Amino acid sequence: MTNVFKLKHEPTTLPDELWVEIFHHATFVDGTSGPSIYAYAERYGLHNRGNSPHELALRRSLTETRRHLPLVSRRWHRLATSYLYSSIWVNDVNVLPSLAATVSEPRPKGAHGLDAALGSYTKRLDVVLKDYTAEIDPSTCTQDFPNLADIIRSLPRLAVLVFASEMSDHSYLPEDILEAICSHRGIRALEWRTRALNPSPSQIITLLSSGSLLCPRILSCKHAALPSIHDGSTPPAAMQSLEFLSLDSLGWLSELTCDSFPHLRYLTIKESACTQIMVMFLESLGRPLTSVHYVVEPGQIADPFLLPTIARHCPNLTRFTFSIPANVFFDAGQFPLPSGTMRLPPVKRLAFMLYNGSEKDKAAPTCNHIWNLLKALTTRFPSIRVIEFLNIHIRYKSLLATAPSRLSGITFEYEFIDE
Repeated sequence: MTNVFKLKHEPTTLPDELWVEIFHHATFVDGTSGPSIYAYAERYGLHNRGNSPHELALRRSLTETRRHLPLVSRRWHRLATSYLYSSIWVNDVNVLPSLAATVSEPRPKGAHGLDAALGSYTKRLDVVLKDYTAEIDPSTCTQDFPNLADIIRSLPRLAVLVFASEMSDHSYLPEDILEAICSHRGIRALEWRTRALNPSPSQIITLLSSGSLLCPRILSCKHAALPSIHDGSTPPAAMQSLEFLSLDSLGWLSELTCDSFPHLRYLTIKESACTQIMVMFLESLGRPLTSVHYVVEPGQIADPFLLPTIARHCPNLTRFTFSIPANVFFDAGQFPLPSGTMRLPPVKRLAFMLYNGSEKDKAAPTCNHIWNLLKALTTRFPSIRVIEFLNIHIRYKSLLATAPSRLSGITFEYEFIDE
């Protein structure tokens, strides 16, 4: 008689610590939070960040992976909830009241008492509110968005706060939201990417004057400007913690000294900025800078006066990045950089980052003018050892993949995207 042994197969059980590590890798998006956001800001600047591959990957992570992990089982719900709330993306005014209640109320923890509130898990908040529609409940929609201020106050570990709303009727930031931001000790990256809910010039001064509490390393107000001349009062106290800065107009900041921003190293400037004020700013604060991201806006060309000024007043730059609309970069007739007269500081890295322009390509793409420019620059400025092409659409790969032999001494680095 043959004995038949039935084997009992037990499902593989992983310890909680290993599942947490798996969830971390499954939800992590480089360049959107933590230390990696600073490396990302250094490489890509503080302009046109909302449509980058990193930001798109964050949205996918929020709407897909992080939403579904807690639904698998009770155990996964317990372990993955912190990842679900680690980043919050708000695009509907109607959800503000319920979200404020959710992030502020303690979670029940059975016999062990109360667990931390869900808001204690949040490290990044993206405010991307849209214009009101007829379906929006007027009882939850007020001019001042009081719930949004409450939400910010309920996120004690908030480190990254991004405003990218598209609301035409709300051009300035409500005061209660400004107060919530200025009193938050944990925010390290503070960005406004659109004109909606944008801080006014006086609010920018308030932000700069709140350095004893608010200590960001990144401050970017793409469409905000300071007044060029103050009313006789003392210029605002500056943020000692600030390392990355981008404003539409630097205004009063041109009257400050290096002591006002002792850690400022990375500056994003736009071609449309007032050249005279920019020159004054660079004269006062240019020496400590190590990286400048120069944004050439659609229809503009690089200022032949500002570039030598940067070279003269920023002797410690190691990296210089041109941000150029994609539709003119490969068009020799519209290329915005002068090849014969352009001056640069003695940088080691020269980068070209492309972003979406307002027009479609008008000519067949070519890159001979790019190679000619690079040959002229590397000859006049032999300190350049690395040239980067960033955010380049994959369709242009064949044009840039092989550099001509006359640039054989230069290291080329590429980042191609297919979005």
